[in-house]
Parts: sequence; structure tokens; C-alpha cells
Amino acid sequence: MKRLLLIFAFLSMPAFGQTTLYRSVQPFVAGGLELNGSGYTPAGAAGVSGIFLDSKYLLLDPEVGYYTGGKNDDNANTSATGHTRYMKGDALIKIGEWYVGPGCSWSKLYTPAYDKSSVHPRFAFGRQWPNDGYRLTVEYVQRGTDKANGIHGFDVVGYKFFGRYAFLRMDLGGYWGHNTTPPSGPTAPGVVLTSEFQTVVGFRF
Repeated sequence: MKRLLLIFAFLSMPAFGQTTLYRSVQPFVAGGLELNGSGYTPAGAAGVSGIFLDSKYLLLDPEVGYYTGGKNDDNANTSATGHTRYMKGDALIKIGEWYVGPGCSWSKLYTPAYDKSSVHPRFAFGRQWPNDGYRLTVEYVQRGTDKANGIHGFDVVGYKFFGRYAFLRMDLGGYWGHNTTPPSGPTAPGVVLTSEFQTVVGFRF
């Protein structure tokens, strides 16, 4: 047990001679607010946990999350209650303060009437400003396994780090696809537009 604690302490130490946002390897937890676009409950609570890994040439940030809120315009679901679980992460190559690389996400929506899940490959690029404590990432989210709606779009994530431990993250996503519900108006089935905005306050160990 003592050896494990020593290894964990060593990994959590700042990388000597480097200016990094994440201080090598750090687990984190965060919580905040989830705002949803058309077709979903307007607001809910969000919880996130994961690991930051920042080395000289590689940036990793796998995480798992949970947020409340369900569908509110679905004929099969009349209560608008529900929640979503997800996992996502990127493996980014660093070139100076810039980075680029692939990622992937999985999410599953649970409602009283049904649940559905999908996997979405992603591609990201961004930049970090270590001296000021900022990081910005822009990602293209592909359709992946979502054959029913073909949802795809973009995801913009911004971080502000306060010292070694605290941070604020804002995540804005915009997506489009096609409807799967029966025609019931001038725009159905047509194109579906939706969005989400998550803001969380986190702590790095």
C-alpha cells in the first residue's frame, strides 16, 4: 500500500523543467450545470470524473460523466424525465503549445420508455496557454454508430485553470441530423438541430 501511495504521489508531481497545465498526471472530479437544446429537458445537473495527462508530446483526458434530463418532445416518452451517461477521451499529439489528434465518445440516453446509445469518433485540434492557465479545443464529432438520427456536429471546450488544483470548464456543442419520429408538422421529418452547453467547476488531485 505504501508503494502505491508513493507511486501515485510521484506521478502527481509537476514535471521538472516543464510548464504544463495539468502537472503530469492528475485525477479530477467536477460538477455543474447542463443546458440542453430543442427536444430535451432545458436544464439538469452534471457530474464528471477522469484523468488529465499532460506530457511533452502527448495530451490525454479520458473521462466519464452523468447528467440529468430526458426527451420532452418524444411521443413514446411523456414524462420528460431521464438521464445520460457517457465516456469520452482524446489522444492528442502536442506540437509546441498546439495539439491535434483523434478521440471517441460513447453516450447512452435513459428515459422511462426506452434507452438508446451511440459511439462517435471525433477529431480535435486546439491550443493551450500554460502561463495564463487556458486551454481551448475544437472537435468535429462524426455520426459514428448513430444510424437512426445521424447526429454529428462540433464541440468547443474551454478550460481556465486556477493554480494547481481548481479549474472551470465550459463545453458548447452544436449538432444536426434527421428526425425519426412520424411526420407531424411542416418541418417533419426534415433536419434536426440541437445543442448543449455544460459548465462545471472541478478539482484536480
